Amino acid sequence: MINALFPLLNGIDGLFSDALTWPVRVCIWGVASGALAMGVYALLSPQAAIRRLKDRARELRGSMLRPEFSETPFGPTARENLRVSFALLARTAGPTLIAALPVLVTAIWIDITHGYVLPEAGTLKVLTSEQESAPDVRLIVSSGKTLIVMAGHQKIYEGLVTAAPFLEKSHWWNSLVEAPAGYLVSDSPVEQVALNVRRRDVWARMAEWAAGWEAPFFMFVFAAALFFKFRYRID
Repeated sequence: MINALFPLLNGIDGLFSDALTWPVRVCIWGVASGALAMGVYALLSPQAAIRRLKDRARELRGSMLRPEFSETPFGPTARENLRVSFALLARTAGPTLIAALPVLVTAIWIDITHGYVLPEAGTLKVLTSEQESAPDVRLIVSSGKTLIVMAGHQKIYEGLVTAAPFLEKSHWWNSLVEAPAGYLVSDSPVEQVALNVRRRDVWARMAEWAAGWEAPFFMFVFAAALFFKFRYRID
């Protein structure tokens, strides 16, 4: 489902791949995703109603901070403040969730398509596997292109060699996001096979947790979203 958008994203990324390095493109994708998310939110959210609710919430909070408020019944004001808060949540929750979709789709695409790299030719191997009745899980690589995984005498996987960190059986969420490498056969005695595929570094000199695509991508997503929020006064 989501994978249907990958050829479009690959095509757009390919237009800039010769002129821009991958770290730069990650940052650009973050900016584009943040800007698109904020634009979708601005279009779908009732901005006038949200502003009125925010003004009313500020008014209620201000009144509760005044010295003379101690002489006013607290209950009605608190209930009104709670009502306004829930009304504000109701008007922003849906647009916020929909606006997050461009960021989510782009993040999934980056992780699946560009997030990992294969080891040197001839060094692909099994790291770990959750196994019960198949203690000898092993790989067979044919002509450097086809990967076969055996569990004992049973062939549990066959597909093209791709930079996938693990192979596993199909799950319900794969109806939304397909695994490009394919899946282990349904009667496989192992649920998952991990391979020595490494994460692709964006910032090689950073700490391991910050070296991947996630840190720069989401940093620029938030920066772009905040910029457009304040630049165009989006509530």
